[in-house]
Amino acid sequence: MDPIVAAAIVGVSGTVVVGVAGFGASVWNTRRTIAAARDSRVWDQRAALYIEVLAAVNHRQISRGYQMYAGAYETRELAKAYLATHESPDWPALEARMQAFASEPVFTAIQPVPPRTEPR
Repeated sequence: MDPIVAAAIVGVSGTVVVGVAGFGASVWNTRRTIAAARDSRVWDQRAALYIEVLAAVNHRQISRGYQMYAGAYETRELAKAYLATHESPDWPALEARMQAFASEPVFTAIQPVPPRTEPR
């Protein structure tokens, strides 16, 4: 075989290999970028939801404490003032958002515990 033809074949083959490898790397990087952007959007929704849920849990704790607490007058008045200025959370809407965005362990943790039934 003519050395010039052999050199041309080697050169073209090398160019093709580099081109295919570059295309594969570009596809891999694009997929990773899209996945990272999707995860970022989900995390933004999840973080906002968790803040709302924590506020709702805080509201519930203060409400229960106010209803059950027979302690100091100032503490009861502080709880009463807090409850008067904050709306009661919309638990069904929060739970629906948690089904969409919360991680599995967090969603499982907020589920009500079924009552125990004693064997008869």
